[in-house]
Amino acid sequence: MYLTDKLRKNIFLSLCVVVAVALNFFEAVIGTGSIIPGVKIGISNIVVLLILYTYGYKEALFLSVFKSILTSLLFSTGLSFLYSLGGGISSVVIMAVFKRLKSVSSVGISMLGSFMHITAQIFIALIILNSKAVFYYYPVLLSLSVITGFINGYLVNLMLKKISYGRRN
Repeated sequence: MYLTDKLRKNIFLSLCVVVAVALNFFEAVIGTGSIIPGVKIGISNIVVLLILYTYGYKEALFLSVFKSILTSLLFSTGLSFLYSLGGGISSVVIMAVFKRLKSVSSVGISMLGSFMHITAQIFIALIILNSKAVFYYYPVLLSLSVITGFINGYLVNLMLKKISYGRRN
């Protein structure tokens, strides 16, 4: 059986969804949210950012949506699906827009994605909870998300260098 480029790409993207879900589960197991409620490192978003850089917007959006669906079905509740989906879609959109500018590094793109992810989740919480009190927690979540976005972006930057180096050989 011959693998076409399209089939090879679809298999790779499916494996990336599995890796992102596994990283999301790993993060839940190590319990980063128990230190500060609602805070996650977002290591599964490393996979989304890598796909954005290696394949493009549509593929990163596909990965983000399917990651949200699967993690919600396997590990959480309906409400967390809304938070995950809203944050994931908005972060991929903002990262794709700024990636096209080519003047923002992968670290900056990741930080923008983190900013948008938590901002979307805060607005979703505002709608669901119908309380402006969620905005009191926003500065804490935003500060931590930008830090984790920096770390994740830095890791993606290192990985992209390895990938491009490997392609030259």
